[in-house]
Amino acid sequence: MCRFYAAEVIVALEYLHEKGIVYRDLKPENILVQDSGHIMLTDFDLSLCLISDHGEYNEWKSRSFVGTEEYIAPEVLWGKFHSYPVEWWSFGVFLYEMSHGQTPFRGFSRKDTFVNIMSKDPFFSSSSSLDDLIQKLLAKEPTERLNRKQIKSHQFFWDM
Repeated sequence: MCRFYAAEVIVALEYLHEKGIVYRDLKPENILVQDSGHIMLTDFDLSLCLISDHGEYNEWKSRSFVGTEEYIAPEVLWGKFHSYPVEWWSFGVFLYEMSHGQTPFRGFSRKDTFVNIMSKDPFFSSSSSLDDLIQKLLAKEPTERLNRKQIKSHQFFWDM
């Protein structure tokens, strides 16, 4: 089931990215399961459109501090410009929560959570292909994080 829902989220994010939209609020509360069993993303309040009114793609990134605290990517906390890689960080947190029952960086306070995101690595009790995927999604540097093509070709989606 984890593989199925992970694939569904990837397809949804991929669609948004093709339309020039950075979702910026991926978390379980914003993923609805329809009667058909397929997912649907909801709550687009924090989304950012990188396509102008004239249909041109803007090569700029955001610097705004938005998102749900346990899912915020390090580059957002560092105040750096950010774009699509923040989605794949949040996707890694989502996969971790779905497979481990909790988010990987939760602290006793908001500040502790942010310090954990910036400085700690998630705990893994096994060395499964899922855990390998999550580790590669939770790379602190966005340039080291997997992109959508690498995610889709990862061993986790091919293990049966």
